[in-house]
Amino acid sequence: MIRESGSRVDHDAGSAATGSSSRTGVAARVRRVWVGRAIAPMLLDHGALVAALVIAAVFTGLNMLQFPHYESDEGTYMGSAWAMYEQGRLSYYTYNYDHPPLGWLQIGALASLFGGFRAFGTAVDTGRILMLLVTILSALLVFLIVRWATGRPVAALFAAVVFVAAPLAVGLHRQVWLDNIATLWLLVSLYALVAARDRLGYVVLSARLRFGLLDQRGLCGLSARHALPRLYQGAPHVPALRLRPVGRNRPLGGLLLCAHGALER
Repeated sequence: MIRESGSRVDHDAGSAATGSSSRTGVAARVRRVWVGRAIAPMLLDHGALVAALVIAAVFTGLNMLQFPHYESDEGTYMGSAWAMYEQGRLSYYTYNYDHPPLGWLQIGALASLFGGFRAFGTAVDTGRILMLLVTILSALLVFLIVRWATGRPVAALFAAVVFVAAPLAVGLHRQVWLDNIATLWLLVSLYALVAARDRLGYVVLSARLRFGLLDQRGLCGLSARHALPRLYQGAPHVPALRLRPVGRNRPLGGLLLCAHGALER
């Protein structure tokens, strides 16, 4: 009897140990699966973002000081920026009729941060290096906007690649155009509108539109009242986003993205 009870105890202890080890193994497998499912999307997001930035840097920066050829307007913008920071004047020429001054004010500020107007050779070369930075930041914003709107990093990567690698875009992004700076600020305002979800986004968009009055010509005739709500109504993965038509209940209603052409030549 004593031997039988002892063997039973040993059997029960062995069964308990086996059950405990099996439960531990199952828990470990579940934990690995959970960690894998949590990390994989994050790796995909970060990988797509890094790929977008690298593609933007390569397509824009490779041989950018030799191609395309220098345009006279590039020298005009760099000259105006130089006159603003070196002479305290809005332009290098007394009788000037040109764009609003905020565009080359930003060019001059960036050139000063990087060591002056001849930091990378000629003034135009320095301006083109600054356009490389502007393009990379713009590609980042395109990625973030599409990622937020669609929930798909692959779609965001595709949008960023199209933005920087389109044949027409490659040359234009390399040249010192105020349009590149205006596009960057437009993307900043759109990202703020998407991420802020409510009134703050409209405030930032409104500030961008007024900021653009001293920046550059109108980008497009896109109406915030109609186009932007339609753009984000199809984003089911953002349930907290409630975009209502901008109308009487919005003090900033009826804003147009082409408002910054008001002071254009």
